[in-house]
Amino acid sequence: MHGLMDCHLHTVYSGHGEGSVAQVVQAAKERGFSHICFTEHLPVPAGIDDGFTFSMSPQEVIAYRNEVLEAREANPQMTIVYGGEADWFGDNMDFLLQTTKGYEYLLGSCHMIDYWEYDHPDLIHTWEGKDVDAVWRRYFEVWCEAASSPVPFTCMAHPDLVKKFGHRCSFDPRELYAHAAQVAAANGRMVEVNTSGLFCPCAEQYPGPEFLKAFCHAGVDCTVGSDAHSPAKVGRRIRFALAAMYAAGYRCVTLPRPDGDRDYVALEELL
Repeated sequence: MHGLMDCHLHTVYSGHGEGSVAQVVQAAKERGFSHICFTEHLPVPAGIDDGFTFSMSPQEVIAYRNEVLEAREANPQMTIVYGGEADWFGDNMDFLLQTTKGYEYLLGSCHMIDYWEYDHPDLIHTWEGKDVDAVWRRYFEVWCEAASSPVPFTCMAHPDLVKKFGHRCSFDPRELYAHAAQVAAANGRMVEVNTSGLFCPCAEQYPGPEFLKAFCHAGVDCTVGSDAHSPAKVGRRIRFALAAMYAAGYRCVTLPRPDGDRDYVALEELL
């Protein structure tokens, strides 16, 4: 039987996380995980996070890489992937293409809508007075821009993050879901079932069940991740994520490999 996997993990390098690479690996080993991906938040353009509270500083990138590769060498029984998570801004293309080079696995994230940090817990108040329907529509426009961009995103992280604080659109979003899934499929992007949403006000995984069905219908490969920002949260609710995939119609979970290829593991082996 295949061991468990967690393909979205952070460390102290994120600026808002805890634990070293080695501590995260140890936590994964203790919980029976055989395949993990480190996906640290990559540097962002000057003026956005100058205090490095939600991204690595450029000076930390080499140390982060070295720690991940050392962990891989020290734990040959595990598959450890060196990855990163890059924020999409809609511009700064040269910056993005430069900073995303050299990663074995690259998550694409839309934590901002036109530089508005809509998902920052300290900025919940900035939702006041917003047209939630308009925000949803703009979010999906931005998401599709990212998914179809030249940036080599392997996987689009937490696809419906816009719902994080419980703001739901008043219209049926399935048309948005279907279009986003088609864009992901056309550009060869994977998606993930990210369990961190279960612990946010939205109280639902990313993507939600209907959105996940749309990805499955479009033939988009899917993996799973906890989005853990501390060793204590490694692997959190991963079995739930695998079950959600199965319920949406998936029969295999996709695992990114260090060589850039993908493995497929039957969900029946894991459930």
